Amino acid sequence: METAPKVQQRSERSLSVLRRRWGDFDVVDATHDLLLFVQKDDIENAKRKAPGECALAKCAMRLIGSARAAFFRNTAYVEHPDTSGRRKVYRYQYPKLTRKFVADFDLGKSVPENLQIRLMPPTPSEKLESKRRYSAKWAARNREKKKKRDLEYFHRRKAEKASGLQLFEDAIFIEGGVRSGTGRAPRPS
Repeated sequence: METAPKVQQRSERSLSVLRRRWGDFDVVDATHDLLLFVQKDDIENAKRKAPGECALAKCAMRLIGSARAAFFRNTAYVEHPDTSGRRKVYRYQYPKLTRKFVADFDLGKSVPENLQIRLMPPTPSEKLESKRRYSAKWAARNREKKKKRDLEYFHRRKAEKASGLQLFEDAIFIEGGVRSGTGRAPRPS
């Protein structure tokens, strides 16, 4: 049985980066908002262009007591306990102003201090399960298109050989022919 090629969405790429750094963990989509209050210390002790050590990650670790947090361009992963006390990594999205804060911080621009930031649960179309479902459909569609293209190419090649047309492998190349910039090779003399 043929397996589908793995198509990675942006969120899955960030997950693979996290899995390499943090090891194996449960990732679930958040169901409630999370408020963060960024202070001057968070900004001063943070590293630019480091998802796990940026100002928002430092703030999340300080406020929630989280051991791990990472903030990517559109998605945040924050580890904290669920209602039963088991630690999980929750996946959040954030609004445009927060994305601007992350981008400005990474570019070295000045960012406001004492800022309140709201992390929101992913919308239904952005949840992990719906992204995986979409990826599987996309891969299946493209697999069928590729099979159809390959079959058409095979039949076209077979017809060319049967009709005696000159195939690319059998073509005669002009020795020393240099293109003139018009897109045409010079005619043999």
